[in-house]
Amino acid sequence: MEFVPDMTGETPRAGKLSDYLCLGVVGRVYTRDLVDEVLRETRSREQRDRLLPARLVVYFVIALGLFFGDAYEEVIAKMAGGLRFVNAWERQWHIPTASALCQARKRLGEAPARRLFQRAAVPLATPATIGAWLGDWRLMAVDGVVLDVPDTPANEEAFSRPGSRTGHGGAFPQARVVGLGEAGTHAVIAAGISGIHTGERELAGAVLPGMEPGMLVIFDRGFYSWQLFNQAAATGADLLFRVTRQLKLPVLKTLTDDSWLSAITPGRVKAPATLTQARKMAEQGQAVIVRAVEYEITDRESDGVECFRYSGRWVSCR
Repeated sequence: MEFVPDMTGETPRAGKLSDYLCLGVVGRVYTRDLVDEVLRETRSREQRDRLLPARLVVYFVIALGLFFGDAYEEVIAKMAGGLRFVNAWERQWHIPTASALCQARKRLGEAPARRLFQRAAVPLATPATIGAWLGDWRLMAVDGVVLDVPDTPANEEAFSRPGSRTGHGGAFPQARVVGLGEAGTHAVIAAGISGIHTGERELAGAVLPGMEPGMLVIFDRGFYSWQLFNQAAATGADLLFRVTRQLKLPVLKTLTDDSWLSAITPGRVKAPATLTQARKMAEQGQAVIVRAVEYEITDRESDGVECFRYSGRWVSCR
């Protein structure tokens, strides 16, 4: 059941239970004390009492991501009716106008949201979380996504538009986001954001600080490079890169599971022909010995007809 919020300053009526559950999770993850600490660290606390104090605006910005299809006034009304940080609803507190909310969001700036993400974005899986572990490894993944952003001159300058056949660019400016996420919970713990013309591989460097020993980090196709592999390996995390067939992976030693030891090298360095040669080159910093895995997945319908066949190659640092 859903009720329309009262916009006149009276007690807000109930919304969907799922809305309250979402807002409740926000309140548990981004606690009042944590938000206040972030506001102090970024010097974003208000200098005088306002209808929209900085803490409330921080939660409002988070809620905009949860209820992205709703108008500003609807989002703030749901917050007033569902989050505990307003304590008890006060009749004299009126739902702010969209203009007031826009001004408050601009006044807050991006620093508190960025800092709050850095403080609160951590892996969430417990030992019992299904799909979050492979042995002792915490399974993580790096991937990218493209998002439309509002069509404003500022966004067009910051993010640019994608190309189009007409030569006039896409309908909306677009941002490219690369994130490091936990496989079992989909919690994103690090992210890089830039314009549409920035490559995923370049943005991937922004998520490396989120990697650590005990993680097995899976990189999708298109991320592999000699430089990124070495930078990621330096974090202490174990790595699994999906690579193209154009990457030369000489068979230096065949393993019992049909994978093999190979070596990757910088672009202009010839791949080693033997494991002994690879080890010598590794000592000189001209090669990294890796484990290569080739696989093929065939999907069949109930009558045995093949639907598709999918194959790929991966390299792992162990």
